[in-house]
Amino acid sequence: MARHIDAQMSSPTQAAMAREHIDLSQRMAYITSEDAKALSEKLIARAQQGNTSGNIGFMLRDNLAGLGLNSVKHKEIILKRSLAAANGAMDAPDRQTAALMAYAADPATPAAHKALIQKSLNTIPITRNEMEQYVRPVFPQYADKQLASMTLKAAFNYQGGDRIAREDLLDSIREKVRGVEWLPYGSSGNTIVKVERLRHHERTERPRSEVIRYTRREVSSIFVTRDMPEGSFYSYRLTRSAAFIDYGYEVTVLVNGQVVHNTIVRGTERSESARCSDAVIRRPGGGVRPAEYDANNDMKKRCHSSGLGSLEDLRRRIDDKIADAVLAAPPIARIHHLNS
Repeated sequence: MARHIDAQMSSPTQAAMAREHIDLSQRMAYITSEDAKALSEKLIARAQQGNTSGNIGFMLRDNLAGLGLNSVKHKEIILKRSLAAANGAMDAPDRQTAALMAYAADPATPAAHKALIQKSLNTIPITRNEMEQYVRPVFPQYADKQLASMTLKAAFNYQGGDRIAREDLLDSIREKVRGVEWLPYGSSGNTIVKVERLRHHERTERPRSEVIRYTRREVSSIFVTRDMPEGSFYSYRLTRSAAFIDYGYEVTVLVNGQVVHNTIVRGTERSESARCSDAVIRRPGGGVRPAEYDANNDMKKRCHSSGLGSLEDLRRRIDDKIADAVLAAPPIARIHHLNS
């Protein structure tokens, strides 16, 4: 273990595991108290050296118990490292809010450290839930002010389509984007989301039908009975239809008259549907018997694995892509994240 501490310990997780292993080994009498003390001293020395040099990136959220990092000097290093990681961190792995607030609320925390955390709050993306759960109990005035500003009022401008298309698109945007209050249509505001329909062509193919046949040997054995003698075959009608939409939309977001986001959403949405009917068993003598089951896996694949084929479904797919483009705009993405 001593060799592992010296040569291989390079992360906060490894340090915490080494601490637990030493404590467990002593409790289980695998090592003597003298050996445990010697290993602990080596572990603390390695943790302190790693923290000071930056080779082991301890954060406030890590388990620091028994690692000799409680001094003001080491806590200041860890605090600054945690604040640097939290600054601009949008993703869960870098979230530090809970640990920072717990440290700020600790009566043993130096006043200067608490002041540094408070000063850094404006650079840390903090969600509404985090603001209410962690920040408000520690910095109530700051939290109340921030919570009041976590809703963005935005105007929506749609060009090139009818009112129904506009309302459907805005519904899709509302479903995807949190924290935005959309002003009545025609209103102006500091933030404006403009969507312009550049191209939108819808078409459907005429349904195509064909009769599919299987011999007795191609039908699943569990369905072959005396009602399907040699020479019989199974047949059904397969009808396919397809729908297409070629589309192109420009998405622009303006803040105080300045364009902060502009992108084109374009492509072709296509979907097919299949319908199977008139399934029968035809016997050699001319008899016909209705079949109420799928003949085999090939039939199941043809009849039950098709996509949605309506134009309405394709329109919803396109609206979702436009909503994603709106959500990608930095001011929209920020307010969405804060309300997630």
